[in-house]
Amino acid sequence: FGIEIYKPYVWETKFSILDFFLSNPDSNKPEITITHCSIFDFDFKNISKQFPAEKLLIIGNPPWVTNSKLGSLNSSNLPKKSNFKNQNGLDAMTGKGNFDIAEYITLMLLDAFQTHNGNLALLVKNSVVKNIVFDQKDKKYRVGEIEKYCIDSKKEFNVSVEASLVYCQLNSRPSFECNEFDFYSLEKRLSFGWLNSKFVSNLADYNVTKEIDGVCPFEWRQGIKHDCTAIMELERVNGHFVNNQSDEINIEEDLVYGFLKSSDLKNTVIKSIRKYTIVTQTRVGQETAYIQHLYPETYAYLKKNISNFQARKSSIYNGKPLFSIFGIGDYSFKPFKVAISGLYKTYHFTLVLPQNDKPVMLDDTCYFIGFDKIEFAVYAIILLNYSKTEAFLKSITFSDAKRVFTKDLLMRLDLLRIVNSISQKEVEEQITSLNDKYSLSINLSQWDSFIKEMTPIKEKQLTFF
Repeated sequence: FGIEIYKPYVWETKFSILDFFLSNPDSNKPEITITHCSIFDFDFKNISKQFPAEKLLIIGNPPWVTNSKLGSLNSSNLPKKSNFKNQNGLDAMTGKGNFDIAEYITLMLLDAFQTHNGNLALLVKNSVVKNIVFDQKDKKYRVGEIEKYCIDSKKEFNVSVEASLVYCQLNSRPSFECNEFDFYSLEKRLSFGWLNSKFVSNLADYNVTKEIDGVCPFEWRQGIKHDCTAIMELERVNGHFVNNQSDEINIEEDLVYGFLKSSDLKNTVIKSIRKYTIVTQTRVGQETAYIQHLYPETYAYLKKNISNFQARKSSIYNGKPLFSIFGIGDYSFKPFKVAISGLYKTYHFTLVLPQNDKPVMLDDTCYFIGFDKIEFAVYAIILLNYSKTEAFLKSITFSDAKRVFTKDLLMRLDLLRIVNSISQKEVEEQITSLNDKYSLSINLSQWDSFIKEMTPIKEKQLTFF
């Protein structure tokens, strides 16, 4: 059986099969059916019922594209809308609601054929393989010997995507880990998957650092999400604010804060900024009518560009006050922050200091913990940039993921356990180094208070990814 939505490929395949048997007349001639349709309209379970005892080989190259990308192209080759991962409302509406079409197709195939004897081999993005193994904890598909053979997709298909051939054996005892190989040399690289209740990217390396895997005593937060860069992000040129459209604007400075993006988090300590943003709310859902009365110039600027806000595509803004933002709360206004980019493959944390007596904001590609005392922030960054912490993070993160770091991963950093792993001498040496390099005046006088402060915070923030 073959399924193809693009009709020229259907005919090309049929002619190739005819050519083969004309050239090899003595070859066994099986019954071959090639169906021209969307894979989402094909009933795999019907085949499953027709051939319950046959040994199957399932091969394919499903689309390397997400549902939102196909939707933006107005493609009709999409699965019926459903929250197939049963995510909560906000997650389903934002980043976590986006999924790879190949993942959906793979799950369709596993659902239909997991109890048949046979094998499955598909070319998919690496993220799909990771998600399939991750979901095994709950799904428990009857597949074993899960293997991933990494390919050079630039060489093979001229696309810059991390991809591989995923293989598994059907009708097997459920496997919860995957062995990764190089497709060309067949050399084994590593194994990833579930170890007890923990999902890790390198099982061998994780075993060396797993004692610091717990719950972070401070809540990791995501930066501000506004989806209106052209209007909300500013630079200061010759003493004046200029927006991304190069318009010089006159607004009150009360709602303007320094602003950092992932690309800004390069140094260990940030004492200056290049961008600013307008912060219209102090908490999610706060009414914004106050801006018109207290900050008329800011309101006039925002109102003039209201079409930009109305054009925001995300449904999270529906029914919210004018000029709403997300990822905002009391935590956003903490003066001292320790931050990391969610996008870059740098296992390095940055200390963000206030600017002009105002806290600096971060965008939603960044994650941070905030403090009222600079000493606490410095202690935290020393623990987070500790070599053992870096090794642990490398064992639980996937460097080819769209977001290398997520809130869920960062919340596994148990700072109290890291304290027990690092020597006081190491802490003192790092404090001295930071003081000398960045003109700070930190000592260990607040260390005991910092330890006492490290109790879990129950308040939860709405997350986007």
